[in-house]
Amino acid sequence: MFGSLDGVQFVRGSVPANATLRFSGNADVILVEPKFRGPCTLVFNNDAEHKMPATADKIRFALSDHCDVYRETNSGRVKLRSARTFNSDQVHSQKNPYASLCNTKLVEKQHELTGEFRIFVGEHEHSERMLLETSPQGRSRLSDEEVKVQAVQDELLEFDRLSEFGSGYETRFVSRLAMMRQALMERVPFPARIGTGADEKGSTTEDMKDIAQDLDALARLVPATNCTQPSAAPAR
Repeated sequence: MFGSLDGVQFVRGSVPANATLRFSGNADVILVEPKFRGPCTLVFNNDAEHKMPATADKIRFALSDHCDVYRETNSGRVKLRSARTFNSDQVHSQKNPYASLCNTKLVEKQHELTGEFRIFVGEHEHSERMLLETSPQGRSRLSDEEVKVQAVQDELLEFDRLSEFGSGYETRFVSRLAMMRQALMERVPFPARIGTGADEKGSTTEDMKDIAQDLDALARLVPATNCTQPSAAPAR
């Protein structure tokens, strides 16, 4: 997938590494759970965001984690934002709160974290299903123009929901999941590479479920140990 996005219907396909994707605002775009083979570039033509603002927002949300985003102007290309793809080096620069736990406590914390994470992802998926199943009967009484306005409003609301979900994932889970994976890998007594790896930030709910499954699989490989608290110093 590379070149013009206008009119594209792209469902669970792969974006090649170093691809340049361009949106001119001439037709709607459908992007469903794209996969990324490497970094990419997204370019909005000068008036694309003005012509189709809701579609431009959807594209930006779907691609900006992995693609640098630019706007083409009369004076040249202007960078709007850098890709936010998670860099596992960030984990190693932080103090890992799981590193000091004994194996048994570490696995307990892993169960707590992935349980909390699955609830977060599941609630989002449930709300999305409810929206899809909502009956459009009320729209039969609207004029054609009112239907178009309602469709634009629905797109904007959907973008807000996706933005809130993405923000919650970033702030609540990304670094915790990566540090948990790092701590688990250090306890496994032999080299292990499970699935996607939790140091790779998932961009879809299916990717996120895979990350949780990876952590479950790693936790099962950690040897059980007895956790003993240090003895208290004798009173003087």
